[in-house]
Amino acid sequence: QGLIITLKEQPDLVILDFNMPDRDGLSLLKDIRAVPDLRQIPIIMLTASANPDIVSKAIQLGVTDFLAKPVMIYQLLERVEKVVERLNK
Repeated sequence: QGLIITLKEQPDLVILDFNMPDRDGLSLLKDIRAVPDLRQIPIIMLTASANPDIVSKAIQLGVTDFLAKPVMIYQLLERVEKVVERLNK
């Protein structure tokens, strides 16, 4: 469902949780990056686990940024702001 919504809406930024009901965030990240029209969309991944394997795999798959939970709203907003600044350059 996340891929379908991303295809339909073409958002400027995706915030993706690693833990989701039907699949993990890495598989959705991989699917998004496989679609040429979606490759340029920045993706920030959130996870409750700072497992180095997850972080490494997310980087390999093209995640833009990564945050370990718990995340304070100001931390997320700072990361979003940095991504938006990079887009506007």
